Amino acid sequence: MRRVVSTVLFALLALAGSLLNPTRVRSDEAAGTKKVTPTSAVAPETIAPKAGAASPAPLQTYTLQFQFAKGESSHYAVRQQNELEVEYNEVAEKTRSQANSVRHFKVLDVDSEGVATLELCIDRCHMTATQNGTTVTYDSTKPEAEVPSQFYQVAAMLGRPSVQIKMSPNGKVVGITSLLGQAVDSLTADDQKLDVLFTLPEKPVAIGDQWSETSKAEVAAAAAIVGGAKESVTILRKYTLTGVKEGVATIGLQTIILTPNIDAEKQTQLVQKLWKGEIRFDIAKGRMLARRQEISEEVAGFSNKTGLLTVHNTRLDLFAPADKLAAVDLKPSQQD
Repeated sequence: MRRVVSTVLFALLALAGSLLNPTRVRSDEAAGTKKVTPTSAVAPETIAPKAGAASPAPLQTYTLQFQFAKGESSHYAVRQQNELEVEYNEVAEKTRSQANSVRHFKVLDVDSEGVATLELCIDRCHMTATQNGTTVTYDSTKPEAEVPSQFYQVAAMLGRPSVQIKMSPNGKVVGITSLLGQAVDSLTADDQKLDVLFTLPEKPVAIGDQWSETSKAEVAAAAAIVGGAKESVTILRKYTLTGVKEGVATIGLQTIILTPNIDAEKQTQLVQKLWKGEIRFDIAKGRMLARRQEISEEVAGFSNKTGLLTVHNTRLDLFAPADKLAAVDLKPSQQD
């Protein structure tokens, strides 16, 4: 029975993806804005304006766009923790992993339309994985240490640009080029973009306004089956400008599955895409300062109605100025 649970658990990890190995998704951006109106608000036409009353002041709007400069590099310290627990026929197994890294994107070029060519690279990392009480660790600052098999692929990528992305000022990906021999159609436009940046609105927005994008995720009929027939599922990622203070915008993030009637088998493959959280964005510099995301979900009823999957994932991205990079400590902290 333990063998069955292990098979399900590792299949979930392989299909759902990780911090450094995105799953297959083909992005289909559909960005727009709308104003959120409280349901308790009185309709404007029910209130007769007083004679001589001044017109209400227009809402202040903000233009949110990334600012790319050729030759510039932006570094981020990323701390991610994933916890998966699978229960099957009263047998439970739990896997816990941590991936802390310093990564950057370099602006190789910016065309006349403002579309930038970004080169992505992982500079260093500290990773751990624990299952059934056994923990393996990889620290890239200790090259003499043996690399556990779980981290071979990550170790091979360190210090080497992995992909080039062409990105518009509002974060839309318009092209991807693999630099490490990976097939282009297996690269993940949507996930690769989220790995460094996110989507911004095409027009100026006021506090309370929303914009969104959709993407397509391919899922198998059963979580434990790899290489079988795939089905397409539509995912909506919704953003809300919740506030602006001292030139820094606060943006809320929510992810929703739009495709109806998704069974438990497919939900197990999608659950690790359902991030929610908050982003801080420097408006004047056109730069993400911080992004905090989490997933806390349960999926019941897969594997002949007996399976239960519990997911608790967190991720924190912090902008790291060049003069602070050496001080970034990637070892797990008490909060991790």
